[in-house]
Amino acid sequence: MHFLHRVYFRWYLVIVFCSAVMSIFILNLSSLFTNIIKNEKRIFDNRILSNRLPVSLLARNQNRLDRLKKYYSQFLNLSSFNQPKGEKTMIYSCSSICFGWGDRLRGITSVYILALLTRRRFMIAMNHPCSISHVLQPNQIDWRFQNLTRISSKNRTRLIINVMPLRPPSIRTNMMKLIKSQDFYSLRSEYDDIHITTNAFYITHALRNPFTNASWLLGNLPLKQATQELLFPLLFELLFKPSLIVRRGVEQILQRSHRQLTCLHLRFGRNPSNPFDVQMSQRENLTKVVLEFLDNNPCLVKPNETLLYITSDSDQAIQTILKSYPTMSITVPGPILHIDYANHSLSQKSICNGFIKVVTDFYILGECDISILCRSGFSLWANRRRLDRNSQLFLYRDDLNRIKKIKIHVIELIVSLKWIFR
Repeated sequence: MHFLHRVYFRWYLVIVFCSAVMSIFILNLSSLFTNIIKNEKRIFDNRILSNRLPVSLLARNQNRLDRLKKYYSQFLNLSSFNQPKGEKTMIYSCSSICFGWGDRLRGITSVYILALLTRRRFMIAMNHPCSISHVLQPNQIDWRFQNLTRISSKNRTRLIINVMPLRPPSIRTNMMKLIKSQDFYSLRSEYDDIHITTNAFYITHALRNPFTNASWLLGNLPLKQATQELLFPLLFELLFKPSLIVRRGVEQILQRSHRQLTCLHLRFGRNPSNPFDVQMSQRENLTKVVLEFLDNNPCLVKPNETLLYITSDSDQAIQTILKSYPTMSITVPGPILHIDYANHSLSQKSICNGFIKVVTDFYILGECDISILCRSGFSLWANRRRLDRNSQLFLYRDDLNRIKKIKIHVIELIVSLKWIFR
C-alpha cells in the first residue's frame, strides 16, 4: 500500500512539473507574440491619413519598405535575403495554368525562399497570360529570367517540377514530403537549373526542414514563428516594384481628394463577368450584405471625406456600388477576368489589360485606410501590404452571411499554436 502511495506521489510530481513547464512555455510564447505585435504597432501606428502621404506610388512603396526593414531587422538577418552568388539557379516558372494572382504570389515567394536556402540564384519566368514585365519590375532583388543555357559555355542540366493541383495528387504529396522532411537540397544539387511551377505554401515547411539550418536567414526569429504569412510583406517589397502602367493606374485613384480610403473587394466566383471560375453559391447576396453594412456603419463612408474604392470579379456588383455611392465611389477601368480562366472570346491584348488591372487592384488594396474583404488569397495577401494591416479590417463570413471585424495577428497566433501542438 505504501509502495502504491509512493508511485502515485511520484506521478503527481511529474504531472505538476510538466504542467509548470508547459505554463512557462505558453507564457513565453504569449510574451513573444505580444512583443512582436507591440513593436509592429510602434513602427506602423504612426501611419498618416491617405491624403497626407505622397501620391507617387514609388515614394509610398519606398516609405513602406523602409518601415518594413526597421521592423524585420529586429529579428531577421536582412542581408541574407540578397541574391546568392553562383551559377546555379532556381526559377519560378509559369507558362500555362498557374491559377490566380494570390496563388502565384504563394508560389513565387515559396520558390524565392527555397532558392535562398539552397544558395541558388532566384529568377521568375512568367509569360502567362502575358509577360510579368507588363506589371512588375525587380526592386532590390533582380529576378529577371535569363536563359543561361544559351549564354553558358557548358551544357547545363535542368530539372522541371510542376506541382500544380491539375497534376496527380501523388506528385504534390511527394514534393511536400521532400520540402518538409528530406534533404531536398542535396538530392537536387546535381542540377544547374531547377524550374518549379507551384501555388503551395512551402516557406513554413522549408524553414523547419531538419536538414536546413535557417538561423543564418531568420536571425533571432524562432522557427515556430517563421511563417509565410509573417514574411510575405517584406518578401513582396524586396522582390517587386510596379511597372509604369500599373503606377499610373494606382496614382489616378490616389490623387482623388479624400481623407479616408475605404476599399471593397467582392469575390463571387462564377458569374456572367467571370464564367469559367469556380462556383461560390454562398455569396449570391454579397452585394446586398455589403450595402447594408455600409448603411449601418456611416463612419466608413463619410460624405466629403471618403473615397470608396470597389474591385470585384463581377461587373454587376461594381456597377451596383457605383450607383449607390455616385459621388464618392471609384474603380479601376478595364476587363474583369480571372487571369487563368479568362473568357475565350477575349483577345490577347484584352487579357493582358485584364492582368494589368488585377495587379493595379492589388496595389490599391495595400493603400486602404479601411478594408472590407472576402476570404480570398488575392485580397488577404494585398491586405498584408497595408501599413497597419489590422486597422479597420472587416471580412465577409461565408458561414454567417455577415461582415465581421477581424485581426490578422489573432489568426496567426492560432495557426502557430496548431504548429506547436500538431
